[in-house]
Amino acid sequence: MSDSLRPTDHERLAAFRAVRTRDVTEAETRLARVFSPHSLRPNGPAGRFHARANTVGLSRLRLVYLALGTAMTINPDPLSYYAANIVLRGGAEYRQPSSSARSGGYSVGAVLGPGVPTEMRLDDDCEQLSVLVDRQALESCAGLPRARHAQVRLAMSLDLRSAATRSWIDLVRWTIRDAEGGRLLDNPLAAARVEDLIMMGLLTAQRLDDHDDEALDSRLPAQLARAVELIHEHADRPLTLTDLAEAAGTSVRTLQAGFRRHLDTSPSAYLRNLRLDRTREDLEGRAEDDPAGVTTVALRWGFTHVPRFAALYRQRFGELPSETLRRRRRG
Repeated sequence: MSDSLRPTDHERLAAFRAVRTRDVTEAETRLARVFSPHSLRPNGPAGRFHARANTVGLSRLRLVYLALGTAMTINPDPLSYYAANIVLRGGAEYRQPSSSARSGGYSVGAVLGPGVPTEMRLDDDCEQLSVLVDRQALESCAGLPRARHAQVRLAMSLDLRSAATRSWIDLVRWTIRDAEGGRLLDNPLAAARVEDLIMMGLLTAQRLDDHDDEALDSRLPAQLARAVELIHEHADRPLTLTDLAEAAGTSVRTLQAGFRRHLDTSPSAYLRNLRLDRTREDLEGRAEDDPAGVTTVALRWGFTHVPRFAALYRQRFGELPSETLRRRRRG
């Protein structure tokens, strides 16, 4: 077996293989049976493409592990289900007409609704776990009438600042572990109860109040979204508050207020945390014989004071960058 097709430390449901291929066209066809019809467009080196998908289905939901190797843009047909995507490794961006979300920092993925155009952009070596929930089942659980126009409004970003979201993700992880080696899901009554818990947990964590204009969801004002997009696209450049404000078409003061209101942080902290996430991805992705060390990676992402960078890194990830690098090279 090619090394790139071997299981990774993040792979889930390895006993339930559905797709293993290096051919993009074959991957589109086979993944359509797991998800829905879609197009795949590599954004990175085509030679690194290797589709791996594992899946296990219950009565009203399906769990899917997906990795594609190289950076990829996915454009599915309008979904017929709700999809909660948890990023296990790397980064990903998700877009629907009224919302967008990028993994990183407190966000660990996104919830996608049915019936509208969708775009997903997965970074190199991104691995994600998807919980695909039957639309009628979730809307029935939410108490909506059986009507084609009825739809549950869910916040897109899976935000770890929410205790309910953290609990829901823990429940999904438990379900994965039981599917991999437990026996509870073999009992149809127990499996149905687990499905109920997952759907109710998703609603508790992500449902938005249609009557609350102040409800916090993942939709950002267009001006703020432009600043966030600039940060994600050019995090390795020396961006200033003035640069971000010009991109947003607003004043620095208004930009700072928007970040505080909608993202509960400042533009500078948002940029710093994203850069820390990118340095960790770089350190974890280093080949064993790659001579680049912590200082090289830190400087690449704009951290010129290495001791200060190491302290910020440890505060965010619970270990020093040198420890991340040693662990990666030992692996």
